[in-house]
Amino acid sequence: MYKKITHSIVEEHFGHPDAVHIKSGIDLNDPNVAPQPWQLGSTWGTRARNQITRFNWNIRNYIVSATSGAEDVGFLRGELPIVVAEITALIALRYSQPEADKVAVAMTGFVNALADVITAAVAKKDTAPPTTKLMEYASAIATELGAINPIIWPMATIQRYWGEYATHSIEEVNARIQKDWRADFAAHDLANDVMARQIIPSGPLQGQPGFANVFAQGIME
Repeated sequence: MYKKITHSIVEEHFGHPDAVHIKSGIDLNDPNVAPQPWQLGSTWGTRARNQITRFNWNIRNYIVSATSGAEDVGFLRGELPIVVAEITALIALRYSQPEADKVAVAMTGFVNALADVITAAVAKKDTAPPTTKLMEYASAIATELGAINPIIWPMATIQRYWGEYATHSIEEVNARIQKDWRADFAAHDLANDVMARQIIPSGPLQGQPGFANVFAQGIME
């Protein structure tokens, strides 16, 4: 008798609308669960900022490893598509899967082109062709994000973010190959400013929020 009553209470409790609401909040940690309208706030913004910051640091770690021939270069290269997938999963949940897929293609192209720049630079070959492709993919990211949300992610503005980020990433690569560690740190600081700083302190985007914050705003709105 006791077991039957308990079982009934449990079923009724989790069928209550308030319980469904609470469960949705728990599922917020699952990237495969679509957000409810009331969830599109600070938690989703934090997730979006964290993923862009993670992308930035994964790029940095990969540059360091690839330019020094470290043993973990394959592992770090493999991490980049994972974080791209996590970033674009947020876009799919907030907007649509087809739109997210287009951003994923552009971001993947950016990563691949940067890898080609590093390979060419380390081998002392012409880096112009992969650099051109890198800038093209930076533009493609801006185009796709601008098409999704032209108010929060205007194409011209996003182009400046990703163009600056690509430029500073290449500067990191060249400085490390030349073993100019001061220049390497300076270039990384600038790249990090563009992507992850609360407010960019210098350069063409001075006074603007870092891209992580801009991206998060588009996910929250």
